[in-house]
Amino acid sequence: MFFRNVVRWALIAAATSASLMAMNSANAAEDGKGIYLLGLNTSMAGALPPPGVYFTSASYFYHGTAGNSVTLPEGGRLVSDIDAQMALEMPIGMWVLPQEVLGGHVGLGVIAPFGYLDVSAKAEFTTPGGIPLAGGVGDSAFTFGDPVLMATLGWSKGTTFWRVYSLLNIPIGDYKKGRLSNIAFHRWAGDVGAAATWLDPTTGIELSSTVGFTFNGENPSTNYRTGTEFHAEVAALKHMGQTFAFGVTAYHYQQITGDSGSGAVLGSFEGRTTGVGGIVTTNMLIGTTPLSINAHVMQEFGVKNRLTATVGFLTVAFPL
Repeated sequence: MFFRNVVRWALIAAATSASLMAMNSANAAEDGKGIYLLGLNTSMAGALPPPGVYFTSASYFYHGTAGNSVTLPEGGRLVSDIDAQMALEMPIGMWVLPQEVLGGHVGLGVIAPFGYLDVSAKAEFTTPGGIPLAGGVGDSAFTFGDPVLMATLGWSKGTTFWRVYSLLNIPIGDYKKGRLSNIAFHRWAGDVGAAATWLDPTTGIELSSTVGFTFNGENPSTNYRTGTEFHAEVAALKHMGQTFAFGVTAYHYQQITGDSGSGAVLGSFEGRTTGVGGIVTTNMLIGTTPLSINAHVMQEFGVKNRLTATVGFLTVAFPL
């Protein structure tokens, strides 16, 4: 029956996580963060769940490093030889409207991130290429990030699902200039993109892909404007019946325009990276409530102008 439960309930996590914002301390952008979370848009990325109200708990774990050959802008400061660790929780509420729009359905949601970030650096500079200040620097914080609004419009036909989406970052989270461990972006930013999924009911093979662009405003505290960012993700999974799937996933990130503003003292500072990892998903019932669980770990390589990271994700989604 075409993995009815898989397609109905696994999509809950996919539809919401596909529109997640990022606290990814790896982008070449200011503070090493972009609003799109690389690597989370994986299984069933192109699908939208049936009309209803859904909740997703998305947990994000991160460890990134950069040696003394890499200098990055963090909170308006220049630092190198960096080690960053993060544990972030992103509660997501989503409403899929019952009315049809252009032959599909609309989903509206909001994300309210909070978590812990610890950043340390062995060297700080007052000017690019200058003499490092004495001693290392670092700080940590448990704090709230910027809320993010999301909207998506999705369709399906037979074995194919596709959708378009948009994100809007609202810069009202906890941000302090000079703090290395900011989670908030303190800038307006938007992300637009499209995703598609093909799922063969006979073989259980799933192929999913997402592409998008992030457009950034200027941080008024640091006069730093992050350039336009491109991201692409793919996933290939084998579904074993209606309750379990496993496979591989990958992403590529590249900044396509340079950073600007008086605070961008390192110049255009365009970055790129590629990440590859494994993924497992499962669907189950807790009482009468269906749960969709997605877990995967990814490792980056081919890194330029950013931290090299290992990232992990765990999402648990269910209807309300």
